[in-house]
Amino acid sequence: MKEKLKTPLKWPWAICRLVCAQCGQISEIDLETAQKLISVMEINGNRPEIPLEKRGDFKGYYFESSYCKNCSTKEVVIRIKEIELNQ
Repeated sequence: MKEKLKTPLKWPWAICRLVCAQCGQISEIDLETAQKLISVMEINGNRPEIPLEKRGDFKGYYFESSYCKNCSTKEVVIRIKEIELNQ
């Protein structure tokens, strides 16, 4: 999975990726979806640890969610993680 996160995005509208923590499914997301995920994080009291000036492009970051369309969970947890380029 970590190697795939380092590859260029496939779709021109995509700004970063979303990874399911349960099954490992990786999908590309657009800016509107990323902003909605940040809103969910803030509602849950989990403020993103990405500098405000980088929130427009998300270069070098990906979202990790506790679920996807194939998985379910009682607790929704979303995190922004930095892509580890040196590994």
